[in-house]
Amino acid sequence: MSHKKLVYLLAVGIMFFISSILFSVLAVDSVKNMSAFVSAPQDCLWFVGDCNKSNSLSLPDIICLVDHVFQGGPRPVPICLGDCNNTNTITLPDIIILVGHVFRGQPKPPKDLDGECCK
Repeated sequence: MSHKKLVYLLAVGIMFFISSILFSVLAVDSVKNMSAFVSAPQDCLWFVGDCNKSNSLSLPDIICLVDHVFQGGPRPVPICLGDCNNTNTITLPDIIILVGHVFRGQPKPPKDLDGECCK
């Protein structure tokens, strides 16, 4: 085999090896980015305090929380729909925060730190 052919085959082999490594790295990176892209919308489904899942904070949400806290009504699922102060429980302070926002123009309840309510 001539020297030129050997150099050519070696160069082609090295290029193939490098391109296969680059392709596998890019493919893995693309899959990671795609999985993050696909799962992102499902991570953020509701507003904190949106007890009736209407995509707005209003009087029916307050009624839903009052019903749960004082009348033993069903707990909002997930809990972040009623947990306006990020304590992982639904109590009177959550109702007070929501009333302040709906009727007094106070800030929205803070985003959930460990759940699905992050709008």
